[in-house]
Amino acid sequence: MPDTARRRLEEEITDQVRELGVVSERLGHAFAARHGLHPTDLAALLAVLHAESAGSPVTAGELTQRLGVTSGAVTAVVDR
Repeated sequence: MPDTARRRLEEEITDQVRELGVVSERLGHAFAARHGLHPTDLAALLAVLHAESAGSPVTAGELTQRLGVTSGAVTAVVDR
């Protein structure tokens, strides 16, 4: 494949991956809103489900790191 065609293909793939990220975020926010969840609650729920399916339960400290929030925010999520 010529370099110019390869670059165009890489740019197209990059654009599509970005768009996928935008659409995924919108979908997540819509799901969270429909079910009365804050987006952070949904992110925490997904992290817990992923960890459980991998056979490695997640701790509050790990959630803090994975979600990029404070320990107080994780406590609030867990309380909810």
